[in-house]
Amino acid sequence: MTDPRSIPPQVLEALKRGNKIEAIKLLRQATGVGLAEAKGAIDSHESAHGGRAAMPGSEHPSAAQRPHVKVTIPVQHSDLGPGEVPRTSGNAIAFLVLVIAAAIALWFALK
Repeated sequence: MTDPRSIPPQVLEALKRGNKIEAIKLLRQATGVGLAEAKGAIDSHESAHGGRAAMPGSEHPSAAQRPHVKVTIPVQHSDLGPGEVPRTSGNAIAFLVLVIAAAIALWFALK
């Protein structure tokens, strides 16, 4: 994600203006990633490019000497939203009903 060709131009322009918050917001809108992932990608991009936005073809001559930093953004493939947990199956409810029925049957048997 830190490759200048993979960051949308409007995000690079926001970084060039010094507006990091806008750049994060634009990156989230363009890619659909979460806040933490977008902030991490912007931070990695800034650290890889010396705190400035690098436009494609405008790399500093020493850019080839810097190590390439690649940020991978996990993609959610489930129907769950952020913070949602999967629902439990009906087995737990069936087990609870069975235990209650057994307790009632035992109570009537001992009465």
